Amino acid sequence: MSKLFTQNKKPINFFMKSHPKRKGLQQQIESRGGKLISSREPDAIELLPYNIGTPFASTVSRQVYSYNYIKDCIEANELLDLKIYSLLKQSLGKSGKRKMYKAEDEEKIRNYIESHAGSPFSIKFWKDALLKGLDLEHSADSLRYHWKDVMRKRRNNEDLGRQAVNRYDEESGYKKTKVENLVVPDEDELKSIRVAIVKGKRSVLDFSEINIRCEEEDVDEKFIGLVEICCKAAERRVSDQEVLRALVARGGKIKETIVHFTVIH
Repeated sequence: MSKLFTQNKKPINFFMKSHPKRKGLQQQIESRGGKLISSREPDAIELLPYNIGTPFASTVSRQVYSYNYIKDCIEANELLDLKIYSLLKQSLGKSGKRKMYKAEDEEKIRNYIESHAGSPFSIKFWKDALLKGLDLEHSADSLRYHWKDVMRKRRNNEDLGRQAVNRYDEESGYKKTKVENLVVPDEDELKSIRVAIVKGKRSVLDFSEINIRCEEEDVDEKFIGLVEICCKAAERRVSDQEVLRALVARGGKIKETIVHFTVIH
């Protein structure tokens, strides 16, 4: 067994609250000599399921770190500088609560993306947006996170729901109103996706194990990276759906997918 997450022959203690990614993270840590404990101990390194640079609000006073530290240490096969993975708390208002995004804020974000070139995956895109007059009381980090991990995923989930309803209608011949209890989960419910099955009957599939495997392999992050590369290659904003269709049509071959979007001058 690897002893990567040990110091002085003792396991390094990590802590992370209950989350869909916790089980996969625990396997990665404990198979390499460390421990992912269930209580917030003074000597434990606290991890949060956020990427470096993601703003967050918390009442915890001590420093917390991105869970990407575990993956990167495994890939490098050595303990990396933990300070690099420090997460910065988002500033709170006088009420002590995080400033929430309103519907009109999201509308401003959508309008800006549609009318300006560049990749919304890039923090520079949002820094430029604020300099160019995007009138929102949020930092560039917050804007990028909200678009990438909230608005974008919400839209993907809504598309999933519409596709499921359409398949039900086309394959069974029933009216769309016959579909009941079709649950389109939000980000925190991805560990137990439930999908309506067609052919006149309704069943439920639990994709928890599939999602755990996807989380262990960082499928979501890798796909986000592919979309960003395709945006740069196409010199325009490319939707997730466009990239997914191109990827499937090319049998999952990433290089051919990127070539498909590459602009030749």
